[in-house]
Parts: sequence; C-alpha cells; structure tokens
Amino acid sequence: AMRAVMRFPELDLDGIVPSNITSATLKMRDVMCYSSVLQIDCYGYGGTLPTGSFTTSNMTWSGINSEVQYYESSGRYRSSHYVSYNNGLSTSFWYSYNILPIVREWAQGTNAGTLAQKDQAVVFKSTDSHEQGSVSQYVCFGSFEVNGDLKPNLTITYLDTPISITLNHYSATILAGETLQLTATTTPSGLTVSWDSLPDYVATVSTSGLVTGIRTGTVTITA
Repeated sequence: AMRAVMRFPELDLDGIVPSNITSATLKMRDVMCYSSVLQIDCYGYGGTLPTGSFTTSNMTWSGINSEVQYYESSGRYRSSHYVSYNNGLSTSFWYSYNILPIVREWAQGTNAGTLAQKDQAVVFKSTDSHEQGSVSQYVCFGSFEVNGDLKPNLTITYLDTPISITLNHYSATILAGETLQLTATTTPSGLTVSWDSLPDYVATVSTSGLVTGIRTGTVTITA
C-alpha cells in the first residue's frame, strides 16, 4: 500500500482570483521499481484539519485516511493514474496529475473551513482494493533526486487580468409586462455571466439577461 503527503507551504496564491486559475498540473516521475501496475490517486489535503494544525503528528496512516474519506464522502475532486516502471516504455515517464479544482480551493482559502497557506498539500494513495489485498508491491513513486530536473513540479497558469463586466444599460424604466434585454461584456471575454434581481417581485431577469417588469417599484439587477 502507499500513502504520501506532499506539501506546498511556500506557494503563495494571495490575490489570485480562483476562477482566474486556468490550469494546475502536478508532474511526478514514474515508479522507479518493478513493472507491475499500480493505481495512485491524488487528493487535496486539509479538509478536516483546523487552521495551522499541519504537524508531523497529523501525518499518520489513520490521519491521511480520514482526509481521503472526507474527500470521497463529500464527492470532492481527485485525480488518478495507473503507474508502473517507465509506464512500460524504454525511457523514463512523467505522470501529470490535474489538480486544478484543488488549487482553486487553496486560492479561495477554504476546504472545509479556512485553510492556512502552510496547510496546502495533496495526498497520494493507492486504491483501497490494493491496500486490502495480499500482494506486495515495492515501488518508489516520484523522483529519486531531492534536487535536479527529476524532482516533482507543480505548474499553475492563471489570468492576471482582473475580471470586469460592462452592461449595455445601467438604468432604465419599463412598465409591467414589458421586457428589456441586458447584455454583459466581460473581460476576459467569453466568461459565463449569471443574473439576479432584487426584489424579484418587481421585475425578474432570465439566465440570458432578459428583464421582465412585474409591478411598480425599483429593482436592482446584478450580473
């Protein structure tokens, strides 16, 4: 069986809007031992830990298991790969784990609650069926170098342009039963826009930005 925690205490995502993060890829060197295939899952870590409580004593077999159970029971994201020595190839192989949803949680500062920067981490774990089986596999997942080109690496891509929305109307008057089409232009372009009206008994707004007057009053439409 395999369980390992990888921490990112120096990763500073302060000021980055979570939705502006477009990719997050964690690359791991292949299994540097036998050719047998092993499924290794990658989970976010920190979901059940109080802020600032990431210590060596937390990183126990049962402690990691509680984190994995938290992720699985809440239907949260995980990334998986079937790995083996050189992935069956004659040359070394890198496995790329997509951890975008996990990194967006870090940028938001929450998992179950507030997540301290030093608590940013992932868990690598073999499957339950393998852990509960009777076959032993000797593996070394990740680089055999502490320093150098073969060490694990995390690449994060994000938009540094602040998100802004421009509307075609900032104020308007319509009668009950009349409609007004609002159009939102986003920067960066092409972003999904949601709409809301308050109070909605004065006027409603559809998912496409169509406002329908219902009764006399003042309403605020938010995009």
